[in-house]
Amino acid sequence: ILSSNQHVFWSNLMNKPQEVVLKIIDKYCLKNKIQYSILLRPKEKTSSNEIKYFERFKKKNKLNYKLKEGKNKYDPYNICDSYDLTITLDSTLGYENISRGNKTFFLPIREKFFNMKIKNMFIWNIKKLKKSFIWEDNMDKNIILSKLDKVFKTKKQSYFKLLKSTTQKKFFYFDKNNATIKNLIRKEKKNLLVNKFE
Repeated sequence: ILSSNQHVFWSNLMNKPQEVVLKIIDKYCLKNKIQYSILLRPKEKTSSNEIKYFERFKKKNKLNYKLKEGKNKYDPYNICDSYDLTITLDSTLGYENISRGNKTFFLPIREKFFNMKIKNMFIWNIKKLKKSFIWEDNMDKNIILSKLDKVFKTKKQSYFKLLKSTTQKKFFYFDKNNATIKNLIRKEKKNLLVNKFE
C-alpha cells in the first residue's frame, strides 16, 4: 500500500485529517502484515521539515510506514506503479494514478473532519461522482477499514471492471501519448494551411 501525500501543511490543525487516515491505514496493515509507505514530494521539492514531520509523527504514534522519495517530478508515477494500491485524501496524483491503470482509494474527509465546506479548485473532484467502492468521506473508522479491505483484496482486473460506468470512464480517462491533443493540433495546423491558401 502506498499512501500518497501531496503536501504537508505547517499548521498542526490542517494536518489532522491525514493523521487520522494514517493511523487507520497503519492498523489495517499491521493486522494484515502489509508493508506500506508514504510518498513524499520529489527530492527537488521535498523540504527537511516534511521529512521531520513524518518521522516525528511515526515515532510519537508508533506507526510502521517507510518514506519514499522520488528523484524528480516523474518518479512518483513509477513508484506508484510498483505498489498494489495507492491511498490519497485528494492528491491530483491519485487521479493520475487511476487513469494509468493503478488501483487507487480516495478518502476526501477534510470537509467532514472540519465540518465546513471547503472549496475544491479541481474540476475532477472525486466527490462529483456517485459514492462507490473507490472513495469514502465518512469519518467512521470501521466503514473506512471495510472499504479499504474490499479495495485492497479486489484484483486489478475486477477493480477496473467495477469502474465501468460512462461517467467514471470519462472521469479517469488516460490519453496515452497525448493522442487527443496531438490530433487537435494536427487539425488546427491543417485548417491554418487551408485558410492561408484560400
